[in-house]
Amino acid sequence: MRILVVDDAPLNLHFVTSILHQTYPQYEIYQCQRPRQVEKLVNEKEIDVLLLDITMPEISGLDLLKSLREKLSSDDLQIIMLTALDDDDIFQTCYALGANDYVKKPFNKVELTSRLNHAIKSIQDQQQRKQLIHGIKEHNNELRRVNMELQMAQAALVHSEKMAAIGQLAAGVAHEINNPIGYVSSNLETLNSYLQKMTHYIHQCREVQEALEKSEHIPSEALAVQLADSYETQKLGIIMEDLEGLMADTQEGVQRVATIVKTMRNFARSGDHDEKGWVILNDLIHQSMMMLQNESKYVADVIFREQDEIEVFCNQGQIGQVLVNILNNAIQAIRNQEKPERGRITIGLGRTEDKANIIISDNGPGIPREYLSRIFDPFFTSKKVGDGTGLGLSISYDIIVNKHGGMLAAHSETGRGAIFDILLPIHDYQESEEKE
Repeated sequence: MRILVVDDAPLNLHFVTSILHQTYPQYEIYQCQRPRQVEKLVNEKEIDVLLLDITMPEISGLDLLKSLREKLSSDDLQIIMLTALDDDDIFQTCYALGANDYVKKPFNKVELTSRLNHAIKSIQDQQQRKQLIHGIKEHNNELRRVNMELQMAQAALVHSEKMAAIGQLAAGVAHEINNPIGYVSSNLETLNSYLQKMTHYIHQCREVQEALEKSEHIPSEALAVQLADSYETQKLGIIMEDLEGLMADTQEGVQRVATIVKTMRNFARSGDHDEKGWVILNDLIHQSMMMLQNESKYVADVIFREQDEIEVFCNQGQIGQVLVNILNNAIQAIRNQEKPERGRITIGLGRTEDKANIIISDNGPGIPREYLSRIFDPFFTSKKVGDGTGLGLSISYDIIVNKHGGMLAAHSETGRGAIFDILLPIHDYQESEEKE
């Protein structure tokens, strides 16, 4: 702690500094008789407490007080005015200009040390507040850093879970692609055979045309009969009738492959960021069903009770991931029952005034009561080791509730299947919150 005493009277200066040395031997005590040197001393010595006489010849203490408060960047400096005046107006002026306290002359040791102790306590409190604020800032910065790392880790987990789902579905999707590719390949072979026959017939037509142009003695009737016989032999009539169907089937197969590839690409690429847009839920449900078609075809009938189109403002990839997670869980649960009869998964879609409602139900084994309250917890799984990460439903809950402002609930009884109820705001819930 550094204290500076300013008074043009040597006796006053000596008296005050003597008291300070006796009372505060651990502090640095400075004195000054020339007011014009005060600002320099305050800055150079980094003074904490200034005892400043009001009445001085070169510069009044009030002017010096005003100048110090205007030039100093903080209020850390405690200024106690020294005065022989007993005027309330002077005291009010001192406080208005930034003084913290005052001591009357002639000095009383008890009063002087009491005022100084209060000033020192104020400085110590201010220093503690600064340290506390600095500590809080550092703690907040650390929390922000940890939170950012957690968000990055969460994003990595979500991406990892998605890639795991893609890997799991890859074989089934490959099978779904192989089917249309198979009949497209077969159709192309047939079309190639037809093309060869039609090319042969066109060559014959050209030969007849050239023969007629070269000679006028060749009977045209004979050439016409020859072409007609070739037409029948090559079965061009049947080919012409078959071409339209072959082309339609081939185009359908190519479109099927393109749709599967597009769906997989959208599922893999989208959802990693929070971009949102208007999405028709009906289409998204169909895409999710298609991705799981090979998984479900020998296990359960997946029925979509489709009504009117419902469009919501959402992240397509994220909502698609939720649907695939829940549907795939239902398929796996039914498969693990090992019952001879096929299972049934039903998807319902409806809406209220401002929310879309997706209900996915199955007739699988259900969820035990003791698990029901934990199924949305991260890493919780009732599957065998290696059969699941325990992140699918946790990620789904985060997507629906935290990222879209919706609701996700599960209802089940052991042996009576499970129901997953999804509520999604039609409009962007964040915009709705801002308007409120």
